[in-house]
Amino acid sequence: MCIRDSGSTNSAQIVGLAKCIPSMLRAVALAPQNETTKGQTVTFFRELTNLLWDQVSIEEEAHVKIALLDALRVSLEIVAVMGANDFLAQDSLSAWKRHLIQCISDVDLHRKLDEEHKDLDDSGDEDGNNGIDIAQEEEVLIATAHIIAGLLRTHISGMSDFIEIIYQNLIPEEIPADASPKKIQFALSLLCGIVSHANFYDLPPKCQTFTVDMLLAQTGHQVAQVRQTAIFGLGVFVQRYAQSIDVQFVGRVVQGIVPALADSQETRTSRPLQVAREVAISALGKVLIAFALPQKEKLGEGDLDQLLTLWLSCLPVRLDLTQVIESHTRLLEAILQYETVVVGPEMSNLPIIVKILFEIIGRGLGTKEILAGAVLLLRQLAGNTQTVNVVHGVFQTLEPTLQEKTKPILTGQT
Repeated sequence: MCIRDSGSTNSAQIVGLAKCIPSMLRAVALAPQNETTKGQTVTFFRELTNLLWDQVSIEEEAHVKIALLDALRVSLEIVAVMGANDFLAQDSLSAWKRHLIQCISDVDLHRKLDEEHKDLDDSGDEDGNNGIDIAQEEEVLIATAHIIAGLLRTHISGMSDFIEIIYQNLIPEEIPADASPKKIQFALSLLCGIVSHANFYDLPPKCQTFTVDMLLAQTGHQVAQVRQTAIFGLGVFVQRYAQSIDVQFVGRVVQGIVPALADSQETRTSRPLQVAREVAISALGKVLIAFALPQKEKLGEGDLDQLLTLWLSCLPVRLDLTQVIESHTRLLEAILQYETVVVGPEMSNLPIIVKILFEIIGRGLGTKEILAGAVLLLRQLAGNTQTVNVVHGVFQTLEPTLQEKTKPILTGQT
């Protein structure tokens, strides 16, 4: 099936359709899920991603391909959050891998041609062709890297050869000082996919060290999207390989994350900066849940309390659905598994935890499962003689609209 099959669908219509798909997918992801509906949802995502990929494979216009790839990226991100591994059939996966390598090769060829074209004057070449749009080709490059990373995150089987090709042909041994942010982001996006893959430690040690060092080196990059990609990769690395890393490495990761948590006026007025900050919040949550809380004896005195206080002060997250789900899932996990530590000495963290739970519920910041978990926790706290006063005290400080939406929790209503 092809979106252009009707013959009357033009590029603008396809772009418009593609830009609507992410919102639709997020709505599906937030819907209540049980085992039956989750299976149906995964089937829906599988069919949709294959349809989008069929169109990407034949699309010639760069701006249309970018829009389709972005919709495909969101689909794969949500599938990864849902934990649906190996959801593409092997024959489909093989076809995707072949075309992705070809797609990257084509873009690389175009980029080289464009670099040669820089020597031409403003009138263009002898045929009057003004050359390939650098910005659009870079966007195709980044979007394709996101798809490769998405496949690595969602597929365990049959990816070793693909990873080897990526290392050998697509990732530079070092990033030049004058490299454009988009080219850096391209390499980092591929590395994020690799660290997300279950078989990362099957790679040669040199590749492992190279990957982590490159991610760490870019956490302070001046461009938000580059920082965001590097920090995301490091958070995933700590989450997946917490048992194999030491406290010194985790300290380097935290040092890379913390500056990105700043909530400045500039951040509040820039969506890219806000999303980068939310990715950093999520990454810090991964560090806490995977390493700091279960291995707290390895940390220095007071370090865990500082990390917890910093993380809680950044919650809740509100903008990016993936980070909303991941961060608030981590919060509930932390409270349930490490209640005494998370609540803090003399319940010092309880007021901010209660406020976060009220906001998650009142603003609908999560899936139905997350909201239900937050409601259950608040009701337990409100029903406990040791914590009921804290819950009601925090409730009184909420803005009226939040009070109206969350009051039934305290009155026992549904």
